[in-house]
Amino acid sequence: MKIKRIYIEITNNCNLHCSFCVPNSRNKKYMSIDEFEHIIKQIKDISSYIYLHVQGEPLLHPYFDQILTICDNYDMHVQLVTNGTFIDKHMNIYQHPSLRKVSFSLHSIDYQLIDPDIYINNILSFVKSASKNCFIELRFWTIDNISYKMQKIIDLLKRDHHFELTSKKLSYKLSDN
Repeated sequence: MKIKRIYIEITNNCNLHCSFCVPNSRNKKYMSIDEFEHIIKQIKDISSYIYLHVQGEPLLHPYFDQILTICDNYDMHVQLVTNGTFIDKHMNIYQHPSLRKVSFSLHSIDYQLIDPDIYINNILSFVKSASKNCFIELRFWTIDNISYKMQKIIDLLKRDHHFELTSKKLSYKLSDN
């Protein structure tokens, strides 16, 4: 039996408390490297597509690079979902052949203390390098009630990119990948 994709929560710890996420009252935990490799060995014949995200912020994991190396070794295809606040500490993760797609939850900006210009510029620096190796998705959960910070990010994106409407509802292409 094949499964299209498997979600793996490598941590349930997050640096934000966004209203759109389900509250998490479990003890904060980081999956060990051995646990992660054990899981990959168990699922590798069922699916080669894994999503590193459930409730926590994956880039908070202290051994995130090693996790991607394990995925490289088992020919996994990884989609990372992140709030993007730590991308400046992981600017080279796109060099892992397993990393297929990175989805940035830009709507988290309203729950961050970081300056929107610094936040989006860190993400765009990553995108500039990474989009040659993997797909990038910049996501907002809603277009209703756009906050000042969200509008600032949209304006910064519009300054440098043409928003081309795609066949997906409310989806725009900014550039290849």
